[in-house]
Amino acid sequence: MDTPEFLVWAIEYACPIRGLENGSDPERTERQLRAARAVGDARQQGRVFDGLCLDPPNGFRIDEALAIYGGPTVVEQACGHCPANAIENLYAASLAGCYGIVPLPLDPSPVYAAVERGIELAYPGALWSGLFSATSPRWYGLWLQSPLAAEILLSLFRVLEAAPIEDHICRAAVKELLVGINTAFNAGCRLHVSLYPRGHVAGPWWRLAPHCPRCKAEWRGSHLQHCRVCNYEGHPAPDRKRHARGNRPYFPLDRLLGAERAAEFLSRYEAFRAQRVSMVPEQSPPPPVPPNNPLAD
Repeated sequence: MDTPEFLVWAIEYACPIRGLENGSDPERTERQLRAARAVGDARQQGRVFDGLCLDPPNGFRIDEALAIYGGPTVVEQACGHCPANAIENLYAASLAGCYGIVPLPLDPSPVYAAVERGIELAYPGALWSGLFSATSPRWYGLWLQSPLAAEILLSLFRVLEAAPIEDHICRAAVKELLVGINTAFNAGCRLHVSLYPRGHVAGPWWRLAPHCPRCKAEWRGSHLQHCRVCNYEGHPAPDRKRHARGNRPYFPLDRLLGAERAAEFLSRYEAFRAQRVSMVPEQSPPPPVPPNNPLAD
């Protein structure tokens, strides 16, 4: 499976369910909070039944997944009035809405072009010069100064808000990022970002394409001594393979419940879903489910 280039962001903030992670390492923050976020998403989208979060044919028990934080009550209290819970501004009662993932399409060039257009619209002429590091495309320069704070957050917000991104998955993820930027700015917090190049998952392993250790752009040309995107002088980042994340915290229901019980459970769940839809015919569509990402465990 090929994985696209993607960005992980996290608001710098300390809270009980983050443990030792304060957001300064977005990958570790995502890993720490993904179970809580999965419960919040499932509740929002009506995918909770008999104490399980479901994404057939997979699921997980809520109490077991949230035990690492001290249980559902601890998570709900920590996230309920948290100033860093940005996603709650989009979807009520969201949990762990202080981080996010922005996946680019497998062909990211339309997103690069949209960001270029966003810069032209938000900062016409020479107004852009000096705000961010110079790269080509300028998408990569947006993320080189992590952590981002104060006026830089405001500039980033203006560019992304103006960028005409057409890919619906990327556009939805950027919408969440914009709320994260706005939340961090209003709360006086810093926003940490990590960019990952495209990669490939084979079996349990995830391997990234050769890339620049500075801007994370794909390294073009094996004999070059500099990055064509940010002009970094040197060599590509060392090759490193990681364990792919898979679908955690979701597991196949037949492993969780046994094959016979899982089939019976799914039958009852589908009947529940059908009844729920028939009772609320004008129900608005749920927010998009973020795509799985291969962040290492």
